[in-house]
Amino acid sequence: MTTPKRSPRSTGSSEKNTSDGPPLPRGWLSGSLEEKQVRKAAIRRLNLRLFYRRDLAAFAHDCLDWPEGKGPSSYQDEAWAELYERRKYALWGPHGLGKTTIESVATLGFALATDGDDDWKNPTTAGVGRQLFRYLWPEIHKWARLLRYEKMGWHRFDERSELLTYALQLRTGSAFAVTASDAAGIEGAHADRLLYGYDESKLISAATFNASEGAFAGAGVGKQEAYALAAGTPGDPAGRFFEICSRAPGYRDWTVRHVTAEECVAAGRMSSTWIEARKAQWGENSPIFQQRCLGLFAAAGGDGVIPLAWIELAVERWKALTDTGDPLLLPRHLDADHRWRLWLDSGGNPGPLTHLGVDVADGGADDTVLSPRYGRLFAPLRYFPSGDPAATASRAAAVLEGAEHWASARRRPLVVVDAIGVGSGTAANLKRDGYRVEGFVASESAGNLKDASGEFRFSNLRAAAWWALREGLDPATSDLALPPDDRMISELAAPRWKPVADGKILVEPKDGTSPEWGIRQRIGSSTDAADGVVMGHFGDVIRSVARSNMGKLRGVEL
Repeated sequence: MTTPKRSPRSTGSSEKNTSDGPPLPRGWLSGSLEEKQVRKAAIRRLNLRLFYRRDLAAFAHDCLDWPEGKGPSSYQDEAWAELYERRKYALWGPHGLGKTTIESVATLGFALATDGDDDWKNPTTAGVGRQLFRYLWPEIHKWARLLRYEKMGWHRFDERSELLTYALQLRTGSAFAVTASDAAGIEGAHADRLLYGYDESKLISAATFNASEGAFAGAGVGKQEAYALAAGTPGDPAGRFFEICSRAPGYRDWTVRHVTAEECVAAGRMSSTWIEARKAQWGENSPIFQQRCLGLFAAAGGDGVIPLAWIELAVERWKALTDTGDPLLLPRHLDADHRWRLWLDSGGNPGPLTHLGVDVADGGADDTVLSPRYGRLFAPLRYFPSGDPAATASRAAAVLEGAEHWASARRRPLVVVDAIGVGSGTAANLKRDGYRVEGFVASESAGNLKDASGEFRFSNLRAAAWWALREGLDPATSDLALPPDDRMISELAAPRWKPVADGKILVEPKDGTSPEWGIRQRIGSSTDAADGVVMGHFGDVIRSVARSNMGKLRGVEL
């Protein structure tokens, strides 16, 4: 569906009248300069309500100072134009399409073109609190600074009484933030004119979406109006946002719009070079590439060890734990290292370093990866080119000693080292220097180790370790927090599993025997980062295994 781009309107600036507006009242030319300015502003505000109450696209063009050389994309115009006509509008597509801008401009246009005439409310929510408080409302503040206040007859918003950190409070209504878990906060919104804003919608529960449905029961009766705008990057093909976007039975009163990667590139929102680089990095068929670059709902399939959605929830927990500073001043895009340093500098204390996973590269294109763990919180991963065992041991020792200022630990961290090949030399060097070290040999037997249900055992130690992380990331019980590292995320979502003889679980090896079974053969790269995290998480279990019954493996539930 294509909607023509709206042409900007002009409210004019003549002292005697404003174009398309009502005739000026008698006595306009009389009175003081201040009185004339007040009357002029009143006429402009009246025009604002007349012209833009039903036309968000025109508001976006006319009432905002867009950056030089930039303007709304065609699909943003389409979303604003369709919202009031269709009442329920859902937009989904790749990262970077500008969905938060769509939500922010809709909030401002809805408020300014309604206030003074009707009672109105605009509850805004997002799948996770960080999206709401760190991204959506700072974006609303950004666009509020770009409003053409004089053209609209408005004064600049007062940040003490009108544009608050997470609310816009005007004369006859308000827009405000509501956490996605607070369905009652959305259901309790009552007004003649309502707009529900759902950002990063894939993680919003059905109960939260349901909370707005009551408003639509009376929409169109008398003065009552209700609208819903949902936007997001797709995730797994499940949940209410997926049902809406796939036009499942019962949700066909929503108008849905999929924005393609090609449209984002044409709008200058994405780089085709970046898409090709991610295709090479993650693989064209990987769920992370399908979701982030192509904007498609995609899952790793029933044979994936760890669902991508679980990994992303752990990353969101990490970001929430390490958030610091004023959300209106903090840069939107920070890498994990920068975010970690800011958090530590502001007084953040992760507690003592408890584990260090060390995946040792054995030449080639692989990297050595160090994965520091502070209890349930992983620090940013450290990457190094492959090197000799002594160099890798020195780098690991530097991480361990650098964490010594968190001196509350009762004992030194446990280092879990990939002890195959050159890794055995790294483990030996660290042991010689007095560190607590356990070697991890993926092909070793897992003995009687079982999963949490007690039903399955494992073909080898690699399968046991990967399954332990899967269970550690289960959102029903997990508080594990992983850093926002795209390489780590894609690698954790890559391996598959299958049941084999005797009720055991086998996890796909790094190097397999066919293009269909073997990570390197299937996706063209290894899982160095993911294996570092897996070993760092498996430390407690492998320690108990190594100490049990003179080295013989005995049953331990993960």
